[in-house]
Amino acid sequence: MYCEYTKELIMKNIEKLNSVIKYTIFVYILTFCMGIIMMLGYYKGSNLNILSTIQMFYPALIVIILFKKVEFPMLTKLYIAETLFGIVFGIISIFIDDVLGLFTLVNSIIHIVYLIIILKLIIQGRIGKLKIKNIFYWPIIYIIFWIIYFGGCAYLEGNFQLFTQKITNIHLWKNLIIYLPMFFINFLPFLGEEYGWRYFLQPKLENIYGKFSGRVMLGIIWGLWHIPLNLFFYDSPINCLHSIISQTLGCVILAFIFGFIYDKSKSIILIVLIHFLHNLMSKTFELDTVFQQTSYTITFFYLCLLFIICFAAILIMKWRGNEKNNSN
Repeated sequence: MYCEYTKELIMKNIEKLNSVIKYTIFVYILTFCMGIIMMLGYYKGSNLNILSTIQMFYPALIVIILFKKVEFPMLTKLYIAETLFGIVFGIISIFIDDVLGLFTLVNSIIHIVYLIIILKLIIQGRIGKLKIKNIFYWPIIYIIFWIIYFGGCAYLEGNFQLFTQKITNIHLWKNLIIYLPMFFINFLPFLGEEYGWRYFLQPKLENIYGKFSGRVMLGIIWGLWHIPLNLFFYDSPINCLHSIISQTLGCVILAFIFGFIYDKSKSIILIVLIHFLHNLMSKTFELDTVFQQTSYTITFFYLCLLFIICFAAILIMKWRGNEKNNSN
């Protein structure tokens, strides 16, 4: 009986591992093929905003196509249509600069339709409700973490005073509050990432390798997936090594933070909101003016912070293991 159970467990893990490998391969193929288009746009001096935005749709698209995770067919069809629309417009934008306005308009209309359908499903009770306290509690906790996180980076960069000036600027905080409602017409890209990374990939990796190793692996996969953006959008091919290393380490750290919040809240919608908030704060407080693109001090800080998080995770798991043994 025990052997049968063990064999069944091994088979399930192999099946999960195969789905992880399959998913990762296909999401990378799509991303790096579109990365070639991004490279062409970079060297042509084209606007890459559409291509950078539409890349965020790929993780969920691969889940939908490969694994047929279709709970709400209308939403799924609309998501696929939006992604394909974005890919087409992204390619066109390499050659024609004036399509960004049209893309933004159509993109906003699709978001509004998507939002109306989601609200209807919530009213019908077909989508779980998000607890009101979580909407305020976890974003505030994350804002505090974000300030400490990037404050440490700024300190090592020697730009802590500039970071402090920005973070204490009331005008910038007002802008943040003003732009927060944009979430309702700009949530699909963040849903695209989180549906792929947190909702689909995280539980599979954790079931196979455990929470600690699973999140490290998720962070690495997530970080390296940004390579086309690191090369041609966030930075340039000249600084690619530093950019890729920093991005990957940052994603490993965020995999622990986002994963922790997701575990506590059990809400993918909340993680989508926090991911949106993370990007919005980085843009609002103009982090690109605080950090030097060619400096390795951020990488050093990420390594230190990652070491602390990993050490804390190991201690917690060891403490929980001893607690279980004592209770038995």
